[in-house]
Amino acid sequence: MTIILSSLFLAGTLGVITFLASHPLEMTFLSFGVSKGEEETKTCAVNIKLITIPIAGEYLIKGENVTVVTYEGTHKGRFSTNLRGAVLMVVQSLNSKATVKLLPKVKFPTPHVALIIIIGVVGGYVFRVLERK
Repeated sequence: MTIILSSLFLAGTLGVITFLASHPLEMTFLSFGVSKGEEETKTCAVNIKLITIPIAGEYLIKGENVTVVTYEGTHKGRFSTNLRGAVLMVVQSLNSKATVKLLPKVKFPTPHVALIIIIGVVGGYVFRVLERK
């Protein structure tokens, strides 16, 4: 029974992590403005957004002129963080649309999964033995 419960717990946890890892964060930024003449090509908009990422870990950044600021520093292209909070900065020209995707890269460490199963089985066995006394 203990093995079944620990296996169900592990499968549920891995299912939640897999679900979160398979759905990238996608944000669209719009800029509006009026500029006159040749200045239109030189004028840019900077959008800053505070985001909460679903899982702390490594992410791949898809988008143009994007910088991610985390506790560990600023990143372009790819970043790894231990916290879930980040700041997303996008520079774009006026009257344009920019889409940014953050793709999570989740790895499942097999030794840790085996350790969780062993701890669950041993803990369940100890609990059952102590319950009988």
